[in-house]
Amino acid sequence: MNRPWLLSIAVLMCAICISILSRPPQPTTIESTRNSTELKEKIAAFGPSGCAWLGFALGFDYLFMAAYATAIGLACATVADDAGLWLHRVGMIVAYAQIAGALIDATENATLIHILVNGFDERLMSIARLATAAKFTIPLTGITYILIVWSVKHWWKF
Repeated sequence: MNRPWLLSIAVLMCAICISILSRPPQPTTIESTRNSTELKEKIAAFGPSGCAWLGFALGFDYLFMAAYATAIGLACATVADDAGLWLHRVGMIVAYAQIAGALIDATENATLIHILVNGFDERLMSIARLATAAKFTIPLTGITYILIVWSVKHWWKF
């Protein structure tokens, strides 16, 4: 399979995952809890179906991670083609960095799953909060690279 087909499939998977994962409650809603009591109150408010959905969303999000890391990485590599040596190298670094971005996101999900199953843990909650704060940096860098380099290549005919 060639890159355009893989990129199209990854973008389609992203769209499907986003439509499924947009339903509340969102996994990040439990990150605002400061102690075991607050966590128990939120879980009780979600009810059994909300908790089941939350667990499903945390697991299903791993598919989304693979899809967005692949889509952004392939798009970076695609626009890096024929972009000049410096921009090509930057693009390839940003493309491969998407794997690290997805791993940060996976760390967040793993800690949240552990907290939901085993109860509140301040250390794990701190890791989840840090991962949440950091996980957007790499994908947004990739999207920014794609937009800038694509624009430069098409408007100024590299």
